[in-house]
Amino acid sequence: MKLLGLAWARADRADIDRAAADLLARQHPDGGWSQIDSLESDAYATGQAMVALLQSGALEPSSKAYQHGVAFLLRNQLPDGSW
Repeated sequence: MKLLGLAWARADRADIDRAAADLLARQHPDGGWSQIDSLESDAYATGQAMVALLQSGALEPSSKAYQHGVAFLLRNQLPDGSW
């Protein structure tokens, strides 16, 4: 949410980049993100992180980190389409 807020407020690019770098550093080895560092990756946190990174201009959909997040979501999607 911090990154989204900075992007929406059109904060200084350096502040946005620092927040994006912090969020990217929290990506788990499985490609997902979690609500807090001590939890496992989940679809909600992963989707929120990916939207924030895209809307802030920190990532492109073709980036390795973004594609790793997409792979996490696809691997964890249930047969009915939910997570």
